[in-house]
Amino acid sequence: MAEAGAAGSEAAPAISGLPHIGAAEAIANLVDRIDLFLSSLPQKLAPRPQRFAYALRLATICAVGMGLMVIAHVDSIFAPYVLWTLASGADGMTPPRRAIAYLAVSSILLALSVPIAGNLSEAPWLMLPVIGCFVGGFTYLQYSRHAAAGWNIVEIVVLTGFFSVLFDPHNFGWEVGATYGGIVIALLVVALFDNVLWPVSAEATLERVLTLDLSRMRERFSTAARQFLNPTEPGSNLRLSPAVSELAVHLAILERAAREGADAGRRALLLAAITHNERVRTAINRMIFAARKRTPYTARGLVREDVERAAEAIAAAMVEAAQRGACLTRSHGEAPSAALVDVADALAKMDESFNRARPAVIRDATLEEVANLGAFTASMQEVAVKLERGIEPIPETEDGRIAEPQPAKSDVDQGIVRYAIKLGVSVMATFTVAIVPHNVGVSAALSTVVTAGLPTYGATLGKMILRLLGAAVGGAIGLLAIALVSPNFETLPVFMLTMFAILFLSGWIIASSGGLSYFGRQIGSGFVFAFATLNPADNVFTPLWRVWGIILGMIVLAAVFIMIWPEYASESMMPRLRRALALTIDLIPRPGAPASPRQVQSYSMAVSQILAELLSVASDARMEGLSSRIDPDAVVDACGTVRRIAHRMAAISADAPHLSALALKPETEASRAALDSAMRERLNSWLAHYESRQCASPGAAVAIANSHDPNEMATVLKVFVDTLVEGGFAQISAWAADERRAMLAEVESYQRLVELFAELDAALSKVLRA
Repeated sequence: MAEAGAAGSEAAPAISGLPHIGAAEAIANLVDRIDLFLSSLPQKLAPRPQRFAYALRLATICAVGMGLMVIAHVDSIFAPYVLWTLASGADGMTPPRRAIAYLAVSSILLALSVPIAGNLSEAPWLMLPVIGCFVGGFTYLQYSRHAAAGWNIVEIVVLTGFFSVLFDPHNFGWEVGATYGGIVIALLVVALFDNVLWPVSAEATLERVLTLDLSRMRERFSTAARQFLNPTEPGSNLRLSPAVSELAVHLAILERAAREGADAGRRALLLAAITHNERVRTAINRMIFAARKRTPYTARGLVREDVERAAEAIAAAMVEAAQRGACLTRSHGEAPSAALVDVADALAKMDESFNRARPAVIRDATLEEVANLGAFTASMQEVAVKLERGIEPIPETEDGRIAEPQPAKSDVDQGIVRYAIKLGVSVMATFTVAIVPHNVGVSAALSTVVTAGLPTYGATLGKMILRLLGAAVGGAIGLLAIALVSPNFETLPVFMLTMFAILFLSGWIIASSGGLSYFGRQIGSGFVFAFATLNPADNVFTPLWRVWGIILGMIVLAAVFIMIWPEYASESMMPRLRRALALTIDLIPRPGAPASPRQVQSYSMAVSQILAELLSVASDARMEGLSSRIDPDAVVDACGTVRRIAHRMAAISADAPHLSALALKPETEASRAALDSAMRERLNSWLAHYESRQCASPGAAVAIANSHDPNEMATVLKVFVDTLVEGGFAQISAWAADERRAMLAEVESYQRLVELFAELDAALSKVLRA
């Protein structure tokens, strides 16, 4: 793990010098995003039983909790917001232990904040640095320990107390006490529903979502094939846009599953399924780009029947995969299913058809058409390859248990430090600007900065836009409810029914996908800020000040996180990629120093944990668009390949102590050690590149990939296999059956690793855009 600690440091330079994006390109990119969003909206909001159940549960929790707050006379606007945040957030179910921790920390910090804020109100010049240090320190602890996002609630409530003291320094403690009472009610209601009345498992939810995602991709695959092969038939010229990535949503649910107690092995398996789906989606999107391009029909007409047959076989295999479940693994050496056998046969016949049609294609077809046909069929074959490989099982130790990843060394993460400082500065600036209107409702700006300010440019930009739009829609709905409901109804049931109806709508949008989910959450937040009060609201100015506070927070975030001090996904990617490579190197067996199976398993799970962070970075890079130096698809491919290499190496290293005690010829042992050394050198070359000053150069990455001999590992592997099979496996003929199977499984893993290292070179050479 020595290398892993070094890789996590900031010794290597950060990426800088982002390319200039022209106005025409930026506008075209924005138009394409809007078109993609609008075209996918009906499918995202289509009625589904799971969506209805989620919205019903969310609206019920909030209506009951807010009704109890009214009964208890909790006169605090932030108490309903706390309830909504806990119920709709991405932290998963709230177990009693976490609820007690929230209450304990909240009580201590709020109790301390009252006298501190009271004293600092006499010295405002000292209040700002105290607030900045509190936010920076709290943020660093939260992110460095991977704490739940719900801890933001504690931070927001404390900041609100510091803001309120400036308006009523003698009585603001009553509002802090009311807020704490609301927190108690919110936590009790949420914990009761999560653990007793209506529990929902994030792990089961993710499996269901991934399976449904696979089914949707099958529909898009079939539509793309039909449109490409039958462009003139009625109904074939469909509106077909590339599918929006669900990566951010899937990773959020995976994080919820981890917080709910899913073990390391289960998390690694779910991450493998997420990566697998994303790679299939990328290949299908390439098919869609080819299908949307209008070219002559000559070449397609010559091979149409065989391409169509292959497409139908692949679609049938996708149906079978969805029926079996997105998280179902395929063991090493497991025979392919009948559907996958049909795919292999159909692809072989398609290749034969191409060979027969080659003379006519060369004579009659244009180069553009041939290139388009090649791009489409290559992407289609890529989908078939991903389905054939499936998800490999996670290697286990002898006792059948999965070891938790060992915590990394306590090096200070410079990226988190920079983020904590930026957030602290942003809160100080927001605090200063928000005082100018002299209205306590503007305190919503503080919650906006804390929740929408994220480590990377892409994540912050995405949340800023969605929060602004969502808050505007939610605030408008709140004002409409004030105008229609408050003057005519004053009873508690009507208040609860109104909250239920609007938050049910928000929950329906949250249960969609992608950025629309966060948009729905912000609609609920804007509505709660505008409408949820102890008495029927009839004053529209207070909600307007709260909405203005949200806008003000967005302005400060844009100034600090987007304009003055942006941190792109590429800068966040480098230290994580270095750690992943270093840990994978540690998994390669070393002669004379075998690692224990438990240690090997722990390293393997640590790789999966880091790769989950890398996938999140890829999701942020998609939001950055043309301003990002990262190719998100290449990052996803690299993550999938590194994960397979790490798990294969873990299986080999776990068996290494046992197999090394068995007698093999010296030349066989030497060839196996040479193969391990070649793989270690290959990874070390990439690690050295990403630790060098050339890590920001796409050309340098391509040069590294080209410098690797594609036949080197295959040659060493052939020597190893030839010496092992010599004399009809004479060396292992006297071994026990389990030992022979383990040795042959190792050979099969080495054969697959040779292919995976070639794929890794291709992926890592494309991670950075030219």
